Amino acid sequence: MENHPKIPTNDGHLIYGTLNYTDKQSKNLIIFVPGLSDNENSRTIFNAAKYFKTKDFHTFRLSLYSDENKARVLEDCSIGTFVEDINSVIYYFREKYDKIFLACHSLGFVVLDCDLENIESVALWDPSLSLKKDRIKTLRYEPAIQSYFINWGISFIIGKQLKIDWENINDARLLKNIKIPICILMAENSNLKIGWKSNLKYLKAKHEYKEIKGASHGFVEEGTEKQLFEETLKWFNKENN
Repeated sequence: MENHPKIPTNDGHLIYGTLNYTDKQSKNLIIFVPGLSDNENSRTIFNAAKYFKTKDFHTFRLSLYSDENKARVLEDCSIGTFVEDINSVIYYFREKYDKIFLACHSLGFVVLDCDLENIESVALWDPSLSLKKDRIKTLRYEPAIQSYFINWGISFIIGKQLKIDWENINDARLLKNIKIPICILMAENSNLKIGWKSNLKYLKAKHEYKEIKGASHGFVEEGTEKQLFEETLKWFNKENN
């Protein structure tokens, strides 16, 4: 079963998403946060919701922007709006579930700057890092609209503020401030792996680091998505006991 709550933001927008659940009542919710250019129906997050629904979790997968009424548009978003909107989702569900977990892909790692007081633990799926020069080869500034194009097969637009915010993320500060358990599940073939291995020294909270064999950033290779879900389940069950 599913329903589609519309969660209000602090500035008059709506956050859209899908809550999946079963007849069997659960006290546990997983909130799935997509990466840049993705939404609630991106392949990995959509499949994850189906998988965890069979493991006694309710799931909520959200879209940080969409074409629906009063939803945000990506080119108007910043890292700050992402953080505040994820907080709004957490606050919406915190009275409805005893335990809330976060599973976040790629740029979804900005949840580490959210209010995590009501979160049991976090799983990061091939998380991004602060934006270093030339890391996104196709990033191009377009003066006519004062925004940036990114071409990943399909071009999309991000605003100047998002780029500035992303460049100014302090990875060390984020990780030093984390107090809840965190699991980093990196794709074996990810170009983000080296940066994250060097960042692990900043983590003081309980944590695990594992690599999903044969996987690239999107976990599209045969068997890699299953590995990702199984490792995430092990982590959440460990923190759920």
